[in-house]
Amino acid sequence: MDSGARVNGAGVRAARVMFAYEPQHPDEMTLAPGDDVIVWVRYEDGWATGENLTTGRIGMFPLTWLDGDGE
Repeated sequence: MDSGARVNGAGVRAARVMFAYEPQHPDEMTLAPGDDVIVWVRYEDGWATGENLTTGRIGMFPLTWLDGDGE
C-alpha cells in the first residue's frame, strides 16, 4: 500500500498532495494533485511552510491538502 509519502536521498520525508490549492496570499504556493512537498515548519493553525519538489517553489500551504497531513 502506498502511503503517499516518500523519503528523498537526504532522509527528508516528502508528502503527496491530494487536492489542488491556489494561493490566496503572496507567501503561499500552488499545489496540484500528485505534487510532492517537504514540510519544513508546521503551525498550530494547520498550515505549513515547505518546498514543492515538483515545481521547486517554496511557500506556505494547508496541511490538510496532503496525504496523511505530511506526517
